[in-house]
Amino acid sequence: MSAAQEHFWLGVQISPEHTSHHFGDEWDGTFFGFWNGAEYAPTPVYPPRAVDTHGFDRPPEPDTLQDVFGILRYSGSVAPYNFTAEWRRSLNSQDGDDIVYEADGVTTYNFFVTTDSDGGGSQGGGISHRQMTNLNSFRLEATGSTDLPPTIVHTPPLEIVAGEATTLSSRVVDLEGVAEVRVNYTDVHGLGANESMTLEGSLYIYTLPAQNASGTLSYLLWALDTTGNDATTGVYEISVVKLLHTPTITEVVPDGSECLLVRWDEVPDPSLTGYRLYRWNTSLSMMIGIATLSADDREYLDCNLLPDTTYTYWLVAFDAEDNESPPSVLGSGRTLGRSEPNPPPLAVEVSIIAAPLIAIIVGVVLLRRRST
Repeated sequence: MSAAQEHFWLGVQISPEHTSHHFGDEWDGTFFGFWNGAEYAPTPVYPPRAVDTHGFDRPPEPDTLQDVFGILRYSGSVAPYNFTAEWRRSLNSQDGDDIVYEADGVTTYNFFVTTDSDGGGSQGGGISHRQMTNLNSFRLEATGSTDLPPTIVHTPPLEIVAGEATTLSSRVVDLEGVAEVRVNYTDVHGLGANESMTLEGSLYIYTLPAQNASGTLSYLLWALDTTGNDATTGVYEISVVKLLHTPTITEVVPDGSECLLVRWDEVPDPSLTGYRLYRWNTSLSMMIGIATLSADDREYLDCNLLPDTTYTYWLVAFDAEDNESPPSVLGSGRTLGRSEPNPPPLAVEVSIIAAPLIAIIVGVVLLRRRST
């Protein structure tokens, strides 16, 4: 079996009643592998995570209410490769699709292991058991309290946007069972709260209220098991940022051979303090700030530029707390050549043409009057 083959999979099916895999109904299982994604989406990547299943259809049904922790790995640099499957799950799954495991040292659980690697059963990734072990069985040893605290698995958000609610989620595992999970947080104004998290599927969930200002929100998670052992995460400090409306550059037009006039629309935000204008720097390959402008400004004349050259800009808005908006869409303009006339707007062009004509007409009239 080669590690390069993409469709190796391994499954375990367990039943407290049946001793033949041809029986249906009460089966509980876990599958690992590189199937084609049709059986259990999405298509796995290495190392493939475990998929919780139930029943003994071909393939078994995925259990969307219960997750298991587990991965499948191979070792070695040449074939044949050794594969090791590791997984764990809570005995008290709170899931009606799973069998109830009794850690009493008496209850017998029958199980089969089925596997394939691009053989007649996989059909290019499809799961239909090809190689299967004989009947096996196991018992779970009776144990008392382990005095082990719960395990809290949590990924904090990178940042929080002011005005938007943020949902925290955590996976909490404990051999004795989880009694309670809470989040203790301090908002951007320094006000504290200690709230219960709600179990939804296999995750504990709490939605933080929307913050009305920028700053830092800090929190920690706390979990308690049924025997009184508890665990606490470290303190997470998350930046709360305020996003202003994005400004819009309306035009970039030449004003002589060395200047460009950049214009933009007003940002309708009462907390607006001003704008920052950036210009692309070719030698540094980055946007460089060239001007900080007031909230009343709507244009900026950028001079000392090269003639007959294209320049690109973007604009950001900022408030008194220096929160910045996302940058505007890029705006570009080209300076005139040294001998190229500055193209005036249409209204100015009409007045320039009309003025000499009036002067000529008036001059002719005066000349005629003097000759008479």
